[in-house]
Amino acid sequence: MVMFYALVRKLNHEFEDEHIDDMAARASEFEPGRTLNLNFLIHDDKLKNAAVEYVRDMPGAIREGIRAVIYQALTATPPRSIVFAWAPAYDYELNVWDAPCGITLFYKSRYPADARPTAGELHASSA
Repeated sequence: MVMFYALVRKLNHEFEDEHIDDMAARASEFEPGRTLNLNFLIHDDKLKNAAVEYVRDMPGAIREGIRAVIYQALTATPPRSIVFAWAPAYDYELNVWDAPCGITLFYKSRYPADARPTAGELHASSA
């Protein structure tokens, strides 16, 4: 869980008004067809490894939604800041608020150690 808060702090720092132009110069990192990748933002190896694993394991629709929001914000004229937030939840959720002053991206998920049941496991338990 600590990893989530460290990652959110890092993302909020990089995507705030003071740094958004620098991030906009890297918008191609988030263009359509690319996989969400935050590696270039994270310099701490332990945090980077945890983030890579977690992003890889998140549902594809959620991962693609986050990538698309970031890309849209960075390619807007002018580029728009993003506030990131995370909370624990049973299911994965993504909420986006798009306001004139910026975008808020609120992500909910399980804790990393809390394995997500597979479709097969859910089917077997309901039989």
